[in-house]
Parts: sequence; structure tokens; C-alpha cells
Amino acid sequence: MIGIRNPISDGKTEATSPVHQTLRFDSRQDRSRLESGWGRTEGWGTPLSGKTASVLLGFDGKARGDVELLIEAKSQGRESDVLTISYNGAELGRWHVADSATYIRRRFVIPKDRVNQDTVGHLTFESQQSAQNPSNFGLVSLELRDLRPRPGRRGFVDRCTSDRITGWAVADNVGSTVVVKMNGKPLPHIFTSVEREDLAASGLPKDAGFMLTPQTEIPSGATIEVEFFDGRPLINSPCRT
Repeated sequence: MIGIRNPISDGKTEATSPVHQTLRFDSRQDRSRLESGWGRTEGWGTPLSGKTASVLLGFDGKARGDVELLIEAKSQGRESDVLTISYNGAELGRWHVADSATYIRRRFVIPKDRVNQDTVGHLTFESQQSAQNPSNFGLVSLELRDLRPRPGRRGFVDRCTSDRITGWAVADNVGSTVVVKMNGKPLPHIFTSVEREDLAASGLPKDAGFMLTPQTEIPSGATIEVEFFDGRPLINSPCRT
């Protein structure tokens, strides 16, 4: 038995906690999680009342990996809006909320290194509307889970240019964010969801389209890879500018 180490006492082993929580905001059950910027909770959910609002999240320990965030919301039929979704200051993506009164869902991913900076997190929603023109966004629920392969992952890259990448991505019948690499390295970018009638006509979520805007211009001839967070590439990826 000499030389065999007990894995429990191995200092290199880091304890992690599973992420599995659901928060609902259509009753007072999780109302205490809502920070500033929210209106009165109603039977369907809680409306955004300010330009910026946030939700307090907590984790039992360090996450095993990236964390999947599913947001269910309601568009209240007012003027369309674009919400910037951030976690502890890191932008996860921008969600276009149309002016039609309907329930909507979208999937984002919180990177592991961002989750593990602290066991307390602030999920922030920032509206592009002015304070005098309230957002049409209302929060219904949040689901947070350890990232895992999703059924029905489908996506397509329509176009790659020096200043934008467009396409669509769906996982489990919900529009999804994606990972972008340039010549094998992460490409800093802004993700914005896009509504597309052609997707709805094909039986896909209408808002599953995306536009990726690189923070710096992509050089000519660069190889662009667009993937789901589990590494599965979208059709027509890689593409070249």
C-alpha cells in the first residue's frame, strides 16, 4: 500500500457543487431575490419598472463548469426593446424583446470562471428604453443548471463579414447563445438576438436568430468558428471573411 494516496486528502482535489435551481417571480415565492428596478409582482410575473434591474443569485459552492441560464419572460405589448443581460458585470448577450404580447424564453450561458469568482451573483437586466418610456419586459422565471448537452441542437451560420456574423441557433427549441473563435482563439464580441420570420415559417423559434458584432474588425481571410457551448459546431462553420 506504500505510495497510494487517499484522494480525499489530495490537496489538488477541488470540491464543487451541482447547480440546480428554479426561481419564480409570478408570486411572492422568490420576491426577496429581486433587487431595485422591478415593479409590483402580478399573477403572470414581475415587470421591469426601471432602466436597470437585477436579481440576487446564490450558489452553494464552486460550479463544476459553465452554468446554463434559461430566462422565461413576457413581452407586454409595448414598444420593442433590447435588453443587455449581464452577470456580475460580464455581458452574456443582448435580447431583442418584440412588441407583441407573448411569453418568451431564451438560453444564455454563464462562464465557469465568472460563476466561481463568488458564491453570490447579480443578474442584471438593462433596457435601452428611456426612464419615461418603460420597457415591455416582464420576468416570469429563471432556471440555472450545470451546462449539459441539449437535445435538438440546430444552428446555421448565414454570413461572415469583417464586422458581423449572422445566423441562428436553437437548443431544445429555445434560442441559444453561441461561442465564437477566430483562427482557433476566442473572439470578443457582442451577441444580439434577432427575430426572423423565416425561422417561424420553418417551425423554429422566431427569435432564434443572432447577430455577432466583433469588438475589433475581423481581418480578411480569417477563419471563424461558431459553436454551441459544448463544442458542437453550427452548420456552415467554420466560415471565412
